[in-house]
Amino acid sequence: MDVCPRPMDVCPGPMRTTRPVPSSPWQLVYLCHDSAKRLAAPSTPISLLAHTSVPYGLRRIGSGTTDADVETDLRARVHKLMPWLPEAASSALHTWRHSQVRTPLPQGDSGACLPLSPPPTHEPAAAHPPLVLAGDAFAPLGSRFDGCVQSGEAAAAALLAALSRLEE
Repeated sequence: MDVCPRPMDVCPGPMRTTRPVPSSPWQLVYLCHDSAKRLAAPSTPISLLAHTSVPYGLRRIGSGTTDADVETDLRARVHKLMPWLPEAASSALHTWRHSQVRTPLPQGDSGACLPLSPPPTHEPAAAHPPLVLAGDAFAPLGSRFDGCVQSGEAAAAALLAALSRLEE
């Protein structure tokens, strides 16, 4: 059984706020020190965000498991992964029935995003700043952290290309 080390053991100095969970029987795929991402004051209680795998969520929804039972199960899984955490004072479960991309939209040469072209007009190009649609729905890797990164990088490249054309 793998256990995550304490954050200070992993990276001295500023704490990393997110961590993909290695594939394991935990069914957790992502953990985030959410209060750190929101730049909360040090006196603010710590908020931890945990995401489950799609199969875990579908199994729980399909079997009619109560939210209370899912919360209990997830708290136990987080505790097994990080036993040094204090007991949670409270928790909230948010079920996303339509959050995962099953089949990403093929984008061909544009990569993992969809650059939009401005409408034909006689206005200067600067009147229509570049717009790019991005996200895991456009990434060949799909609904994974890697897919989000892939799409973000493609969107950044598309915006840079569009902005350089505006300067010409």
